[in-house]
Amino acid sequence: MAQLKLADDQISFPSSRLFAIGLAIGTFNVITANPVNLSDSLMSGYSAGGSTASTGTAGVMAASFSTSGAETGIGSGEGGLGTATPYPASDFGVVKYRVAQLKKIDGDKIGAAELLSSVSGADAAAPVFGFLAYRSDASANQKWRIWFYYLDSTGAYVPLTPDTSLNNAVLYIVNVATMANLPVAGFLGAVEIGQDLATMVLGAGAVGASNLASDSVTTVKILNANVTTAKIADANVTTAKILDANVTAGKLASDSVTTAKILNANVTTAKIADDAVTLAKFGARPEAEETTLTAATTWDLAHLIDADHVKGVQIDVNMATLHWSASPSDSSHFSVSGNGGTGGLVAMVTFGASVTGVVQARYYY
Repeated sequence: MAQLKLADDQISFPSSRLFAIGLAIGTFNVITANPVNLSDSLMSGYSAGGSTASTGTAGVMAASFSTSGAETGIGSGEGGLGTATPYPASDFGVVKYRVAQLKKIDGDKIGAAELLSSVSGADAAAPVFGFLAYRSDASANQKWRIWFYYLDSTGAYVPLTPDTSLNNAVLYIVNVATMANLPVAGFLGAVEIGQDLATMVLGAGAVGASNLASDSVTTVKILNANVTTAKIADANVTTAKILDANVTAGKLASDSVTTAKILNANVTTAKIADDAVTLAKFGARPEAEETTLTAATTWDLAHLIDADHVKGVQIDVNMATLHWSASPSDSSHFSVSGNGGTGGLVAMVTFGASVTGVVQARYYY
């Protein structure tokens, strides 16, 4: 599961074969219009059409349109931008995640009432965000466009045409790079390898003893925990191939020292380094779900959750994070039963009071 974190807002994507990278690409001025055109120089080097479906498609997460009608229309295959149903899921799949984040220059969120004076009450502080679109038919500096929205207290998407300008808003975009064309050189020092690449390993016995000169593999040449049992052919690591005292604790991967190689009662507490039993050694997997609820007090998740993990579940309703409670008493609190869902086969979230709107869950199962 690839995850993207933009400031306080976490967005999850359904594939471990892609990278979704949050980029603060610069500042622009919010004017009294919807949409606002972004300059070509601000978006230089980016291309539209990125997708998180399946194994992903590289590019900025914004659909490309060739006409105004295709961008704003609500018919089949049309974007619906500027309406209450932007990027309908029936035509654009998981496009609801195609959100451009907006922040003030000091990093604070931009509330709806700060851009539109008629917004009041519970909606006044609702964060303003945007949907990006690309118009291939438009002139220079009018191709990239951002449509302003906020989620009201019912969880509905509300288009917003500002009546107040704001200078130097910081724009965060979502850029996707698939495993097939990941520009590694562009992200050295910050690349995280997903689950699929982690399993791309040499076959058992592929490096034989005859390929290694005596004493050629020193401690510093071996990445900690990367010499596993499957990587060493039978009888291929001879004494002459290993420098004295160069098989250190850090060079032994999990499961590479088999039972037959360990003298009984010799794995003592002192032999296990601090923090050596990592999360990777456990069977928990991350998951993210989203649904829309109406006056609901419970929600069945897709998986069972171990009792030890229920307090680690995070629930957001309309982009607001709820608080875990053993006995939730209002709509800002929730509890989780690891097997309380349908037939005892899935977990169930219980809200302290009924909730309505877009609900997201992130957890390990």
